Amino acid sequence: MPDILNDTEKVVVETIRIRLSTEQVLQYLQDHGFPMSRDTYFRHKRKVEEKKFIRLYYISTIHFQDQHLDNRIDNFNEYRIK
Repeated sequence: MPDILNDTEKVVVETIRIRLSTEQVLQYLQDHGFPMSRDTYFRHKRKVEEKKFIRLYYISTIHFQDQHLDNRIDNFNEYRIK
C-alpha cells in the first residue's frame, strides 16, 4: 500500500495543507500541471477526505516502526559507548 494517493490527489492535499481559496487552488493546480474545473477539484478533495483515516493509519504504522527502530539503535549505541 505504498501509493495511497495518485499524483492529482497529492497535489490536492498540498492545496488543502496551504489553505488556499478556491480561485487560488485552481490557479495553483494549473501552474503545477493539473488544470481542472472547480467541480473536479471538489470531487478529488472529497476522495482525499474519504481516504484520510487510511492514510493516517498507514503513516502511523510506518512512523511507529521507524521510531521504534531508531530508539533501539540509539539504545544500542548508548550501551556500546559505556
